[in-house]
Amino acid sequence: MYKRQARIIRGEAKRPILQGDIIANLIWDSYKINIFAVAGEFDLNGDGIIEPDGKDKIKTLIEKWGGKVTDTISIDTDFLVLGKPPKVGQKPTFRELEVDPLAMEKYEASLRELSHYREVQQQAQALSIPVFNTERFLYFIGYKSRAAQAGAFVVSRD
Repeated sequence: MYKRQARIIRGEAKRPILQGDIIANLIWDSYKINIFAVAGEFDLNGDGIIEPDGKDKIKTLIEKWGGKVTDTISIDTDFLVLGKPPKVGQKPTFRELEVDPLAMEKYEASLRELSHYREVQQQAQALSIPVFNTERFLYFIGYKSRAAQAGAFVVSRD
């Protein structure tokens, strides 16, 4: 028999949690592994700056909570965490290509990322898969209040 524990992150004085109350997390079930797709760019601390490793941090949180992450949408996908659309700069000029020979590859990669983002979004809509933006996802799993704190995205190996 497993001992189950929960962390209460906020309470209300007028509606305290009492012994015997049913406490539930809509996405956690000890008998099911939820499958999440993650797409886009993420500003996790709300400072308006996209974090280069934001997607990896979201994936870490999902895995920390026992979920599985996939890059594609299928009928088996339970949720989509959708950040902001990837930014695509202007196509590099000949002069820019002389300075940075990889500029065209970077440009084409950003086009592929945007195309993937739109495709995942459309597939989720077609399959009626629930979509979380960054803020709702962090709030939903209880990290909204902790997202700006150091270590909030670290996976402990206890």
